[in-house]
Amino acid sequence: MTTEQLGTSDTDLERAALIVRAGGVVAYPTETYYGLGALAMSQDAVAAVAQAKGQPDGKPIALIIGQAGDLDILTPEITPAMKALAENFWPGPLTLVVPAIPDVSPAITGGTGTVGVRVSSHPIAGKLARLIEGPLTATSANLHDMVPASTALVVAEQLDGAISAIVDGGQTAGGPPSTVVAIECGVARTIRPGAVPKKEIDSILRSQSV
Repeated sequence: MTTEQLGTSDTDLERAALIVRAGGVVAYPTETYYGLGALAMSQDAVAAVAQAKGQPDGKPIALIIGQAGDLDILTPEITPAMKALAENFWPGPLTLVVPAIPDVSPAITGGTGTVGVRVSSHPIAGKLARLIEGPLTATSANLHDMVPASTALVVAEQLDGAISAIVDGGQTAGGPPSTVVAIECGVARTIRPGAVPKKEIDSILRSQSV
């Protein structure tokens, strides 16, 4: 496979979306590092992501959606807590772990029955998710157990020939990952500290019924 090199023009991003909709895997920049994008609801596309990374089975894969209103594509019920956190922190570095509908592959959930999802504040990641009109995988664009890539060059060094295309958006910012908050069985809890401070999340949740 020859990995196609793309820029960030509207034409190139439409090309990247076309590749993803056809089942391909595309590397793209996010707020922190480069991610690997594929159709999250396609088992074959998700398998291609895991194969490219050399990722073992059973590890959940986080997703990006184009807008908060798309959350109901992935979960059976939008609770007040989910809605409040989405309204206050999306687009942004907050990943919500929510119960997944049965159509979400175990390759995405890692067999947990839940799925991690956010709306990206990065213009390229956000636009790509909107262009494909569905959930987009957002696992880091690097070989398993390697350091995440902050440039398209590093992505190419590790994954050239293993993925369909790379969208070169320049060097990404790095820094702390998204904060991960799980909302399950009437309980909301922070399971990974990150870019959104826990005290800000707790402040929103105190005023909501989870």
